[in-house]
Amino acid sequence: MRDAFALGSDDVQESPIESVPGTVRGFARVLIDAGGRPPGDWDIATDATPGRVQSLYRRTIPTGIRHGTVTVLFGRTRFEVTTFRTDSGYSDGRRPDSVRFAGTIEEDLARRDFTINAIAVDLDSGALRDPHGGRADLTARRLRTVGSAPERFAEDGLRPFRGCRLAAELNLTVDAHTVRAMRDAVPTARRVAAERICEELRRLLASPTPSVGLRLLERSRLMGLCFPAPGGTEPGPSTDRAARYDRIDSTPADVACRLAMLLAPEAATDAPAAAVRARAALSRLRFPNAAIHRVVAAIASLAIPIAADSSDADIRRLLSAIGRDGTADAIAVRQAIGTIDVPLAQRMRAQAARPPTRSRSRACQSGCC
Repeated sequence: MRDAFALGSDDVQESPIESVPGTVRGFARVLIDAGGRPPGDWDIATDATPGRVQSLYRRTIPTGIRHGTVTVLFGRTRFEVTTFRTDSGYSDGRRPDSVRFAGTIEEDLARRDFTINAIAVDLDSGALRDPHGGRADLTARRLRTVGSAPERFAEDGLRPFRGCRLAAELNLTVDAHTVRAMRDAVPTARRVAAERICEELRRLLASPTPSVGLRLLERSRLMGLCFPAPGGTEPGPSTDRAARYDRIDSTPADVACRLAMLLAPEAATDAPAAAVRARAALSRLRFPNAAIHRVVAAIASLAIPIAADSSDADIRRLLSAIGRDGTADAIAVRQAIGTIDVPLAQRMRAQAARPPTRSRSRACQSGCC
């Protein structure tokens, strides 16, 4: 990577360049997964100022120059290059009030949120810079903040949501102290833009173990910010919900389908009201319209009764109402609330796979009468 990055100018050798995983998930898998994979998104950190970086490379974009970030282009490849920096003051609970350029990577890593996000690779030697023990935390599968958890979460209300997502992606444990700090940061988290929360939820639900993140959202009381319970009450931990989270793990990583399972009511009789609540919550969080439509349709389908003794005609009526493309979602929401067994799910899939039956009137129009 150093060779590729040095293509623009020989002068780049004057400034040390470090690489920080843009998505810790990718870097973490190098340490955790059996095969190991390199990060797919790298951030480059250097002591060179943004102006210096722009002067060294022919094709640059001042992506976030106010905060020291310049994007360097090599063909179709982009590298985000950020000057070592320290932050101070987070009056809006999201972004630093002031940024000061720093002289070392250690100063830069000290401003990160979690220890697993505070690991850098020296592009000359390949050596890790890990001043906060992020590698040990990855090995132990635990999530810790850099420094004081209450301070880190008070600085940026998105960080608790990011912690829940990272825990789900990497199957990490979170200690009680950190969970309390997340809970205390709920007022700050309320100020985060809906689109940012939506992205964290989307990635959490697409992860290998969403149940880990969902339980953490619940324990930290962040779940109520995303999906308020009827009457504005705060949903508490329950055996039924824990079982539902485990069922979500066992379904394919389809975000809309998993959302439908998460938001399905405890009882099928509550389906109409639950569908209305789901539409309101997902619209507020700026989920795509297509995903909202699928979730609402799946939850609303619970109002159409289906049971083990239902006839094939009953199943076809359900499929006609929800559309054959909605079969998997309709099965999933019933699995979430425990009202469908394996044989019935198989019958639904079999009926959905059958070619549609043409009506008699259409057959007559085709000259078949």
